[in-house]
Amino acid sequence: MENKTGKVKNKKEWYRNEKWDEDEKKRFFQKLKRCRIKSRYICDKAIFLYNTKRGKQVKDAIDLWNLAFKEKWVEGNSGIYLYMARCYSFLNEKAKALEYFEKSLTAQREDAHVIGTIWSNYAEYIITNGLKDMYGKAIDMLEEMKERRGFVFPMDVFVYYGLRAVIFNEIGKQEEAVKEAALALAAAGLKHSGFTYHPQTGVRKEGEGKWLLEKLNKISNYSEVLNLC
Repeated sequence: MENKTGKVKNKKEWYRNEKWDEDEKKRFFQKLKRCRIKSRYICDKAIFLYNTKRGKQVKDAIDLWNLAFKEKWVEGNSGIYLYMARCYSFLNEKAKALEYFEKSLTAQREDAHVIGTIWSNYAEYIITNGLKDMYGKAIDMLEEMKERRGFVFPMDVFVYYGLRAVIFNEIGKQEEAVKEAALALAAAGLKHSGFTYHPQTGVRKEGEGKWLLEKLNKISNYSEVLNLC
């Protein structure tokens, strides 16, 4: 139920949860009918369902977004398309994942006011799925990320140089790979964001980017072995 400010009371009780059985659906849509602006609640519910990382709930998240598009409760934007790409990626539906990564990228390019993470997320998808014919596109997107988003936090540096290092390593450019890996690993080891009031914001947390860190360490270790030979 909305109050005079347009906010919903007890919001955590009805749309910020992982439930989605028939009773919950009925309850959710009954409450949604009373909301003037529906996009916020639809998106939050879909994101909670996606975050369960369970097949049925992830499919339900896609269905919920598609319903929202059909009913014109939400408009497509880079963030929503990116979540849909992640859903399809989780379900291993590569063609649909690529379709929505492209939609997210196009929407991001058309919106100069919101800067998201589509560039690095799309590039990571290309690398982790071994889409070598798209490596050139991944490099171009990372350059676009650098120009549009810049390096605000240590994680930005880690991701940018780290993904580039992996690509260079896989296409045989070992010297470039080693240099980029060193820059990425240095950023991964930083414990302070550089901001006085937000020292931990954007700093790599334990376990974050684990697959990339392992790849970078292998590149770095291989370089050290070569230097000893």
